[in-house]
Amino acid sequence: MLTRIVLLTMVAAASALSADWKPVTPEMLSLAKPKLDPNADAEAMFWEAWVSDALEGGQSLTHRVVNYKRIKLYNERGVKQWGEVSIPYSPSAGWTIFDIQARTILPDGSIVNIPGSAVFDSTAVKKGRLDLKEKKFTFPRLTAGAIIEYQYTETFTNHLPRYTKLEAQLEIPAWEITYYVKPMSSQYVAFNMRSFNFNCRHSPWAPAKASGLREGYMFATLTDMPAFVEEPLMPDEEDAKAWILVYYSAALPETGPAYWRVLGQKIHEQFRRDIRVNGEIKALAAELTAAAQTVEQKATALATFCQNSIGNVDYNAGTMTSEQRERYVKKLSKADYSSADTLKHKLGNSEDIIGLFYALAQAAGLNPAYVRSSTARGGVLRPEFLDPFLLKRSQVAVKDGANILYYNPGNPYLAPGMLDWREQGQPALLMDKEPHLVVLPVTPSAASHLRREMRLKLSPEGAISGTVTMHYSGHTAVKAKIALEDQSAGSREETKKKEMEARFPGAKVTDLTIENATSTRDALKVQFNISMEGYAQRTGKRLFVQPSLFHHGRPALFSQASRLHPIFFPNAYQESDDIVIELPEGFALESPDVPGSFKLGQAGSYQMTASITQPKRELKVTRRFVWGDGGQIRFNADAYPALKSAFNRIHDSDTHSFTLRAQ
Repeated sequence: MLTRIVLLTMVAAASALSADWKPVTPEMLSLAKPKLDPNADAEAMFWEAWVSDALEGGQSLTHRVVNYKRIKLYNERGVKQWGEVSIPYSPSAGWTIFDIQARTILPDGSIVNIPGSAVFDSTAVKKGRLDLKEKKFTFPRLTAGAIIEYQYTETFTNHLPRYTKLEAQLEIPAWEITYYVKPMSSQYVAFNMRSFNFNCRHSPWAPAKASGLREGYMFATLTDMPAFVEEPLMPDEEDAKAWILVYYSAALPETGPAYWRVLGQKIHEQFRRDIRVNGEIKALAAELTAAAQTVEQKATALATFCQNSIGNVDYNAGTMTSEQRERYVKKLSKADYSSADTLKHKLGNSEDIIGLFYALAQAAGLNPAYVRSSTARGGVLRPEFLDPFLLKRSQVAVKDGANILYYNPGNPYLAPGMLDWREQGQPALLMDKEPHLVVLPVTPSAASHLRREMRLKLSPEGAISGTVTMHYSGHTAVKAKIALEDQSAGSREETKKKEMEARFPGAKVTDLTIENATSTRDALKVQFNISMEGYAQRTGKRLFVQPSLFHHGRPALFSQASRLHPIFFPNAYQESDDIVIELPEGFALESPDVPGSFKLGQAGSYQMTASITQPKRELKVTRRFVWGDGGQIRFNADAYPALKSAFNRIHDSDTHSFTLRAQ
């Protein structure tokens, strides 16, 4: 293992590292094989980052990170991978990159510096306000055995100073990653610096032996860090990747359940400040629940009103217009925008609408409780991490006897009683009389159903043509609608048409229509005509046809022999395929065998049936797939062999071919 290298030299200016580089030893130059991973094409010898927050120009607080990376290239694949380096940044988000310095160190020790004029800008993504760019530069004269190194400074003007995320993994193995952090002055934050490790362990924080501009830093080091590898259906990077959170909080007199109880009381008190139950809210709650008999019926009526009658500026659902959104942002949005204001203006963001639902539920005598949960897109709560940082999503709980019902009317597309896919199964802080941690329920698979109806005609040459109709409900509908909501009707159809043509290479998709794309309640419906040459294989007198159109030519879900990360399915779901294929004249089914039915443990089931009808001579196939029963949507990596086996069996059934023979 490389001896830990700590930068001790002073810098010429506070904005960046000096032009001085760390020594390169003969042993580094002659190294021919990876130290950590025998299959690695390149390894980071070290990555150092100096992290600080300070006033820029005496006005705004700026977060600054000065980076220094050195990478060893072992073979031609490594040379190809690292010939060009891209450093992302986003001016629109207050994220800038400057003071880039880079050089190539060849195996013989000769050095090729990269001039500043060789660095150029490139736009990676530009959509609305999002403007993600890249600083790019190329390392010249690269060869296997070479070393590349570069230094650059990042600044963030929209940084939340209480929390700083420090990456602890690269896309290649790293011998050593060292962070130098300068604790924030009491003039910016009144709390002490703390840190929490996610999926990693580092050395204890210790004072850095530096002076001048680098005085006052603490450092910690991680060694022998494996490369971060992305895998299908893995959890969010916040859960799968190694990282460190540096944060500031007061001393903690409570731990464990006591901490969460006290925190819950404080959060609930803050939330209640914006809850106003006035006469209008009381009258409305009584009106909406007048015909309801049960707690669930009452809560559903209130949630339905909030979703359908209050414009949500976070979505384009229903009748939301750009004028309404601008009015909210410029004139209405303020710190004391209460539940009464949300009802008065019939406008709010997701949090405002959740607050209105809470106020209505309280007025209706349902005794609601505020809930904060972690999210599947931002880090799952660890009970031992005593800080509210990961509690990023809001819900409302309503007790119904011994049961607890959870609602999120802040998403207009969710059916009342469903939670957002990012929330279900997540740890949450329930703020009732004694706040405590709970786990939010997973919506049953039956609520998220994708039904596909295919009526197709097969030619003697193996071409197919016909009509496909798709019905989306539950989470499948929510995701599809959100993906389409920013587009006009014509654009939606064109986007979906391209999606289907990509799904069926070589196919012609025509007459595509979409219904209920902006409806907050009705199931999304997509219908189109499809034609495709060579769909079935013709061999002599036989045709081999795979009836499961949406699985034709698709690989198995899991192809890797082993697994590093847990497996995460966003939600429980069901799929139903009803397929009718009109057989070509003169052909008959040679073998009636079908995959049949089988259970997938406690998590799901699979069924396929087939029959021939007369006199139309149609092959009718039904496919039913259920997954996520009992809330089983997350599996540890050690469950991968069983999951791989189950989904391989599903793949074999989905790609089953029927044999037709000319008579």
